[in-house]
Amino acid sequence: MEAGVWGLSSKLFPNERRYSQLRDEGDKMIQLIRELNAAAIAKDTGAEDAKRFQATLERMHESVL
Repeated sequence: MEAGVWGLSSKLFPNERRYSQLRDEGDKMIQLIRELNAAAIAKDTGAEDAKRFQATLERMHESVL
């Protein structure tokens, strides 16, 4: 049954990637968010200082410009 639903949805919403650069940028931002989260957790638990957190945050800001 589940396979039938996915088969139907692929006809309604084709997997065309016209904007591959946008997809790449989105993937990069998601990766930076994951890195920022890991750095925040390490900072909050005392495993690291705030340097990695700040560096990742700066990379996020640079990627938006």
